[in-house]
Order: sequence, then structure tokens, then C-alpha cells
Amino acid sequence: MDKTIDQLWDEAFEEQSKGNAAGVLSRYLSIAEMGDSRVYVKIGSRYAVGTSGVNIDMEEALKWYGRAVSECDDPIAHFFLGQAYYTGNGVEQDFSKAYPHFEKAYLAQVPEAGICIGDMYYYGNGMKRNLPLAREYFEFAAAHEYFFAYRYLWKIEFANHRYARGIGFMLRGLWLGLKVGRSNPNDVRLFGIKKKNRRVNGSRAINGVSVD
Repeated sequence: MDKTIDQLWDEAFEEQSKGNAAGVLSRYLSIAEMGDSRVYVKIGSRYAVGTSGVNIDMEEALKWYGRAVSECDDPIAHFFLGQAYYTGNGVEQDFSKAYPHFEKAYLAQVPEAGICIGDMYYYGNGMKRNLPLAREYFEFAAAHEYFFAYRYLWKIEFANHRYARGIGFMLRGLWLGLKVGRSNPNDVRLFGIKKKNRRVNGSRAINGVSVD
């Protein structure tokens, strides 16, 4: 008797609880074959991260992210494709291709996308440097309590000689880092776009975005 999609999701969760990455991926692939697009980003991220039993394969990861974008305009897939183009991971680095993906994710309220676009404006990567615009994007991420955003905000204020405001952002950021770090040192809000892949609540995360 063929298994239903719900049964495969249950099995994937069970395999994940056992730490069987290959088993999880196998169920995800079966779910994808049945046409459930919700699993596309999860498959891509499994290949992007790589765990015991699953080798890192960015070509496969990007294929599944691309499928998630083309078939359902998934904002998390947009974010990961933007990251690939921004860092040159698995593709040739291209800021002009990274930005539209980040913008799609940002409009869907993905906080890390705000950090990435802010980073582009802050350093002038692929566009003219614009600190006021960078500030807007970092403020969006800071509103979602992302520590890395506060780090940029206080640097922008200091660069403009607004030291009191800069110190205010610094203190808020440090307080946030302590508060979040005490409750969960692996909380995604503590990570910036240049951090390595980390575990988040027993799951994998890529640059702060949970992939499980």
C-alpha cells in the first residue's frame, strides 16, 4: 500500500528526531515526488548544509531552491538564492542577481533579508553606498530583535557623529544579545550573514534561517 503525504511527513519528523539525516532526506524526496512544494526548500537546505549521511551538494541545493521559487515563489528560497549569488556559493558571485531575491524575501518579512540588503547598501556592494537606506533595512531587522542589525545601526550612528544614538543602539543590542543568549545560545537572532551554519533548537539553520 502506498504511503500518503501525511504519513511521509510523520516519518520524516520521526527520522529527524532520531538524527537520521539520510532518512529525512529520503522522505522529503518522496514527498516532492508526490507534488508537495512545501518540501522543496527543506530538500535544498539539506543539500546545502550536509550532515552525516548527506553530502554537501550546492548544485542540488540550488536546483531545489530554484524550483521552490519558480513553482511557488517561496520567500525563504529567494533568500537562499540571494545568499548564493551574494557570496558566490555554488554560483558565480553576482550582486545584481542577489538583490532581487533578497528584496522578494524582505517583502515577505524575512528579517535576514533586511540585514543582507542593508549590508549591500552599507558597503556599496552592487550599488552606490547609501547609509540612510542601509539604516532603514537594519531597523527592520532590529525590530525583529536581530542582534547583528543593532551592531550595524550603532556603527552608522557613530560614523555620523551621533554618539548618543549610537550608544543607545549599542546598549540595546548588547542587552538583546544577553537576553537571547541566556535563553538559547543558538538562537538565530544572534547570527549575522557571515556566520557559519549552526544548529537551531536541534535543527540546522543557514545564516539564521531554520531549514528543518
